[in-house]
Amino acid sequence: GSISGHGTDDDGAFSIFGKNDDETKEARWVKRYVGRHAVFYSGLLANKAITGNWMIVSRQSIVTYTDEFQLNEPTD
Repeated sequence: GSISGHGTDDDGAFSIFGKNDDETKEARWVKRYVGRHAVFYSGLLANKAITGNWMIVSRQSIVTYTDEFQLNEPTD
């Protein structure tokens, strides 16, 4: 399937686009900030959460930022 959306957070306005695989439960997407950097995400869906890694590659230097993340399904 496809992943898409847009919004704002502390870093500014962004758009999201990517893909997920229903069979393997893999998801990959890019969160691109308007006029700024992009954050690349990849993870696996399990137990109503996506757990994986994110990465930012700076255009101005060789520095790469990376860490882990977990997105949980909202609860009522």
